[in-house]
Amino acid sequence: MLTVSSFARTYVRNRATLHMVATVAIYRHEDGSFDPVTGMLSSQSGRVIYTGKGRIWYASSGSVTVMGDADIDIIDTYLSIPFATRAVPRRDDVAVVVKSETDPDMVGRAWRIMSADGGGLMNATRKMAMQTMTDSQTWGSFLKVEEAETSVSVVVTATGSVA
Repeated sequence: MLTVSSFARTYVRNRATLHMVATVAIYRHEDGSFDPVTGMLSSQSGRVIYTGKGRIWYASSGSVTVMGDADIDIIDTYLSIPFATRAVPRRDDVAVVVKSETDPDMVGRAWRIMSADGGGLMNATRKMAMQTMTDSQTWGSFLKVEEAETSVSVVVTATGSVA
């Protein structure tokens, strides 16, 4: 059986954390609640499960999907957060860049988490595969993240515009 010394694990975790120069927030979907007085459902939202250091890195140039007359670029991306965090991200969580020391244009960008690794033998980071869709000439800005202290709403209309 392979073993890793605590010294080696600490060293690798510290080195991996040094590369985490962005601050990210990860949201978990929550269904709306039913109001028996009005007979209406409240809007769906999300709660913050993690806010802290993260490293965002691109894995590939992605792919193109055709939606009606529009070509939508789907970009594959990875996010790493420290392994020692209490939150364990999972599929369909949403990651949003809150702050970036190296690229201010990243602030506000959002991705859907497609899978989350457990960390491997060294357990250095929690690595997540994510996807996002980009704007095109015929498909306007379709993703809007409305951020509150503890919730996020993603609003998309059928035409691709933000409601």
